[in-house]
Amino acid sequence: MQHLGESSPEVAVLRLLGFFDRPADEGLIAVLREAQEPGLDALNVPLRCLSPADWRRVLRRLTDLRLIDVSASPAPPIDSHPLLREYFVEQLRTHFPDAWRTGHRWLFEHLCETTEHQPATLAGLQPLYQAVVHGCLAGLYHQALIDIYDERILRGTGLAGFYSTVRLGAIGANLTVVASFFIAPWTALTPSLALSEQAWLLNDAACSLRALGRLTEAIEPMRAGLKKRILEKDWFNAAISAGNLSELELLRGGVSAAVIAGEQSVEYANRTGGATQQMISRTTLANALHQAGRRTEARHLFEAAESLQAAFQSEYTQLYSQGGFLYCDLLLSDAERAAWQAYLLIPQTASTVACDPVSERAKGAQRAWRELFINEESLLDIALDHLTLARSTLYKAHSVLSIPQSALNHGNTAVTNLRASGQMDFLPSGLLTRAWLCRLSGDKSGCRGDLAEAWEIAERGPMPLFQADIQLYRARLFRDRAALDEARRLIEKHGYHRRDEELADAEIAAKRWPETATSKLSQPAEPKTNEGSMRDQIFISYSHKDKKLMGELLTHLEPYLRSGSVEGWCDRDIVSGSKWFDELQAALSKTSVAILLVSPDFLASDFIHHHELTPLLKEAESGGVKILWVQIRASAYEETSLKNYQAVVSPPDKPLGAKSKADRDEAWVQVCKVIKNAVNP
Repeated sequence: MQHLGESSPEVAVLRLLGFFDRPADEGLIAVLREAQEPGLDALNVPLRCLSPADWRRVLRRLTDLRLIDVSASPAPPIDSHPLLREYFVEQLRTHFPDAWRTGHRWLFEHLCETTEHQPATLAGLQPLYQAVVHGCLAGLYHQALIDIYDERILRGTGLAGFYSTVRLGAIGANLTVVASFFIAPWTALTPSLALSEQAWLLNDAACSLRALGRLTEAIEPMRAGLKKRILEKDWFNAAISAGNLSELELLRGGVSAAVIAGEQSVEYANRTGGATQQMISRTTLANALHQAGRRTEARHLFEAAESLQAAFQSEYTQLYSQGGFLYCDLLLSDAERAAWQAYLLIPQTASTVACDPVSERAKGAQRAWRELFINEESLLDIALDHLTLARSTLYKAHSVLSIPQSALNHGNTAVTNLRASGQMDFLPSGLLTRAWLCRLSGDKSGCRGDLAEAWEIAERGPMPLFQADIQLYRARLFRDRAALDEARRLIEKHGYHRRDEELADAEIAAKRWPETATSKLSQPAEPKTNEGSMRDQIFISYSHKDKKLMGELLTHLEPYLRSGSVEGWCDRDIVSGSKWFDELQAALSKTSVAILLVSPDFLASDFIHHHELTPLLKEAESGGVKILWVQIRASAYEETSLKNYQAVVSPPDKPLGAKSKADRDEAWVQVCKVIKNAVNP
């Protein structure tokens, strides 16, 4: 900045780029450049009177200095290094707080006014997603939540609402903007929102995290949202939150906890007197009971829910949507067991069930959705109806030796729409059914591929009941004894008694299986031999506000680096002009030990949180990365996941940066020894 000049047009451009968390559209920068408001005078005066030619010259100079990147495409966005952008974000917040809020307000209002009120496509919604972020940064939380996110993106939260998720599968995009309302991810919301709005956002974030398969992150906001609803005695929404919690607990393998939360949902729904939520709560509890093996109780609850459905909508007497799918899942359970017995060539003790009525239910559900919500398609409901049709067609073929092409078609459509919906919490169900269909049609490769993909999703969750299903499928489809043993362990551990009879059938069949079969899914992954993908180096993550202390660590590490006993990486290794983000991602993929220099600026950095800390902690959970962290300045680390990891050498209550130089040198020596031992255990 000293080289360019504090009041130069070039510095003004860099400051304006600090208003964006992505490459900035030049039209949006023009909004800030041309804004005639005192609050922005400190930032845009050097740019207001520039001619188009002078403006291009300023951009060219910044490009030549490699401070920005402007591609040759028509109407190109203006990009800059995120660390540079982050520097100017901090400068704007600290030194120009009025301009910071004013600029985001201008961007919020501009995007709201110039965007179609309710765009039909995900691309059309992007300006509204940006508007929510800018509105929150301007302090307009309520307006951004109600007028934009609820009204124009979700289009309400009733039966015909949730447009962006139901129609477009934009779960990840929704979650990204919902994060703008949080002070700390998924735990603390801005206090300027009403308690009811906070409860809604906690539940919304948790449901999105669950759908994306991020179950560990979802549980805390889900429980917190329910507590707020109970505190408000908002029994209608408490019933919704408890039902959502039941579904989440079931995914996490907590069958008993899912039943308890489902019972709470029914209790709260009964207090409202509303038939719709009473119906939904009963299907949620019924499903939890089904997975617990309490099938008779589950059936009675489904029947009660269907009676409520008939009273609520007399022209549609059967359950549809997700509740209808879950009921069909129970209705097909005997037929499913009989089909497996036929496949395993053991006596069919399971009762023969007519599958045609279940198929008619699925077709009726499709008709109900089309008629109730004209021209509105729910990707998830389309997928679930096709999944029911695939299963009923499969089970109807009693010999399961000749599978109708229609079953494969329904299976493929189900998986395609489950992917499009973004619902990772349902996708394994579709993949398992299609895996069986592939095996029966002679496509072993397709079968293995679907099982492997389902396993990857379930393992990442983790989703233990799906893991049990996958192992049981693999055992039966490939006569795999090791997979069968693992299926039993998971079923017994989680009280997944729905599968008890199928497990017993498989164990009877297994007496005839060869002893040599092994399960790749139940064995540790083979070590990768590709040198470029091996985790063999350390990664140092720090805030540039702490570059002095970072320099001290590198000085002490130099003998280890020179001798080759440690290979390290930090952002100082990025070559000027290179694709810095690609290099960062490559370095993360090779990291075996992460060194975190923790300070208030480190924890406050959005870039570090999203692109370094979160990926590293995720890898640490699966054992891929060791976390070593040093508190160099006092910080609120207790409010983060770092509290679960042991600090290195210096206790957290005695930050290393507060020590004398001599004491710091001694501490750094100990840190380096810990690093070496971690890399070479």
